[in-house]
Amino acid sequence: MWIKRDALMTVRDCRLRNLGLKNVNEINNWFRCSYNNEYYIPGLSEAVKILKNLLQLDKETPIHIIGDYDVDGITATSICYSGLIYAGFKNVTYRIPKRFSEGYGLNTTIIDEIDSGIILTVDNGIAAKTAIEKAKEKGLFVILTDHHLPPKDADGNMILPPADIIIDPHVTTDATFTGYCGAGIAYRLMKELLPNKCKFAYRLQALAAIGTIADCMDLREENYVIVRNGLRLLPIVAGTGLRALMQAWNLEKISSEDIGFKIGPCLNAPGRLYDDGALTSLALLLWDGNIQDAVRLAENIVEENQKRKDSVASAMKKANAYIQDECLYGDLVYSIYLPDINEGILGIIAGRIAEQEKVPAFVFTDKGTSFKGSGRTYGDIHLKNLLDNVNAVDPDIFIGYGGHDGAAGLSIKKEKFQDFRLEMNAKCPTTALPTNDNFFDLEIEELDIPRITAEEDAFNPSGKANEALIYKIKNYRGLPYMGKIVNKLGENGGFKIIGQNSTVVGFNNPELLSCSESSEFEIYGTISYNYFKGKAIPQITAVDIVPLRKKETSTDFANLIAKMASKR
Repeated sequence: MWIKRDALMTVRDCRLRNLGLKNVNEINNWFRCSYNNEYYIPGLSEAVKILKNLLQLDKETPIHIIGDYDVDGITATSICYSGLIYAGFKNVTYRIPKRFSEGYGLNTTIIDEIDSGIILTVDNGIAAKTAIEKAKEKGLFVILTDHHLPPKDADGNMILPPADIIIDPHVTTDATFTGYCGAGIAYRLMKELLPNKCKFAYRLQALAAIGTIADCMDLREENYVIVRNGLRLLPIVAGTGLRALMQAWNLEKISSEDIGFKIGPCLNAPGRLYDDGALTSLALLLWDGNIQDAVRLAENIVEENQKRKDSVASAMKKANAYIQDECLYGDLVYSIYLPDINEGILGIIAGRIAEQEKVPAFVFTDKGTSFKGSGRTYGDIHLKNLLDNVNAVDPDIFIGYGGHDGAAGLSIKKEKFQDFRLEMNAKCPTTALPTNDNFFDLEIEELDIPRITAEEDAFNPSGKANEALIYKIKNYRGLPYMGKIVNKLGENGGFKIIGQNSTVVGFNNPELLSCSESSEFEIYGTISYNYFKGKAIPQITAVDIVPLRKKETSTDFANLIAKMASKR
């Protein structure tokens, strides 16, 4: 059953509600604050001052960037590497931890590889106390940039590593905005290091937009500015490698959905499948040479993404079987153990299960004496806080964990798996879980779609905390194409319907194909532009379809001939 969310009647009012704003002037203020660097992050100006002094004194000083293997980590690494080189530093290196053999974040093995200079962490470091202590013992200067929440002791006090400079909005109450991803903070650092109004910073902003969307950050305040501007600039400022990946997807103008469902998953795929696979995607982001080589590299990454899709499809079947066999229905948090799946796709499976079952989900695999897992939230459940609460009750469960509101990674003792499941259910706040009701925002006719699409586009990008509106479209009439009204797309329940001035598409929903015997529909879904051969075509991405009328077996002309013949 679909229910209208509230009494609001315009696109503008509904989108402002989603953004938590009263008027458009507040959005303009976000842009003003971003352009004037008024979003304050403690430690940022100190780091910029040190780097600028180094440019004057010794451009050969080694700077070692330590990143991460997800999209946020590799875009942040690319931003800092490109920015430092452009600024004039001559000895810049990067290191991505190996996903399977080393795990997340700065570690002591990496410190052993570095003898001098500056360590610059991006998208990690706030939980690397031991590694940074070792770095300081070696006399290394450490600039830590991260967006994750710091670990806490039993009394709730933050445990901070002894870095020389910490740039993490969560370690202080002074930060103006705390919602950045790792790439967003890296962009802010490089933006202030580079000359004012430096055009190269536009490329870095486009990379930060990719990281922000891929890491599912709230699209508010400076994140909104970074993503809105970054997506508009991306087709213009992208390097050769990223341009080749866009070409592989036939993308002309980039939307947040293109990043979330095409570019982001491709950049993530090699790092999910192979120990050092993230280096392949990082090489693509940094590639600015021969276009033919870039195309080959992009095609290889697209192939790896298809392998990742196949692995996910197989793992989802196992996950659903586990849910049924273990009778998890009714749990407030799903804890799923899949012993023989690639740990690089744990987060994807957790996210799929969370959306499917409408509860937070953790998926674990076997690592010998421990279980390694990844969690994704649902509703307003803050995963890091939930893990903190469980840890306070039974710290013996965990070997280690970290994350933020929407996602978390962890290792637990194998024998403590059932304790973890029970405590997560006991500590999960039921009030933060949404109801199962389906809500739509506005009811429109098919003729309204072109106007509504333009109004929606004015508030883009859509994403977390700036959700696209759900429309109820009455009396949508499908036109025959290839002899059918509803045409199948791919093998996973995708479909397409062609209307008078728009198209309807659906993904991963084979149930909706049952509408194939109808020609008129009531459609619930989001509306946006689909760009093809230079044309912007309104497109509805359906989440539900109600068939209204059987398709006619004969055309109007055929019926007329038959009627005339019957009178003879």
